Amino acid sequence: AGTFNSGTNLLAELLIHNCHMPERMKKYGRQNRGIRWQVPWGKHTPPGNKEYRESHKSKKDWNVDATEILPAVTIRDPLIWLKSMCKHHYTARWPKADSPDCPDFSMRHKTTSIKYFDFYKKHDSILHHWNDWYQDYLDVDIPAILVRFEDLVFHPKETTRMVCECAGGEMEKKFTYIVDSAKKGVGAHGKVRTGYVDALVKYGTEAKRYSGYHNVEDLVYIRDNIHHTLMAMMQYSPIDPSKIEA
Repeated sequence: AGTFNSGTNLLAELLIHNCHMPERMKKYGRQNRGIRWQVPWGKHTPPGNKEYRESHKSKKDWNVDATEILPAVTIRDPLIWLKSMCKHHYTARWPKADSPDCPDFSMRHKTTSIKYFDFYKKHDSILHHWNDWYQDYLDVDIPAILVRFEDLVFHPKETTRMVCECAGGEMEKKFTYIVDSAKKGVGAHGKVRTGYVDALVKYGTEAKRYSGYHNVEDLVYIRDNIHHTLMAMMQYSPIDPSKIEA
């Protein structure tokens, strides 16, 4: 699971290729490895509504018990995530989303609307969507594993192993890296997925973290309104407006 542009496909493929659940395979055979592409209520759907979470099912997961799921939830540095949302909005709508200055927090009205399968959710801004979405997973009454996208990029083997073993799984003897981002997997969407090599090139330096930000007001807004507890928990560096791209 994870909000849009957070690396859900990369995590799913790493787990599907490298992890399996021995107890489930003993019961159902090797074709059922115990790793799902997404949580049954939908990988991008916030989990806060318990009744919806336990009753709504994606088409492929109609027979899955939502109370027997351990979500692995991807999260991404909000500075880079915001710029990704400007490029690929998915079902998020907010003023000036297509502007060259996106996310442009200088405007007075910043309300963001997100369309899910059969409901909408509003947030004070696209940044607050990031805050609110992950706060749901902090508050929810089920266990979940928060996984930084950056760890999947720079430490894929170690991170995949930690997630796999935390869920009671075992790793395959040979680790498979997800290198090719051009070919789409069964559950992938969008024109291009993020693969290992793509991400190494794109996120390798701190300068690239601030790439594309030209208005110091945007960085000040992000710094003042970001979920500081979540940033500290995930060990993301504080936002520093002085590092704006020249």
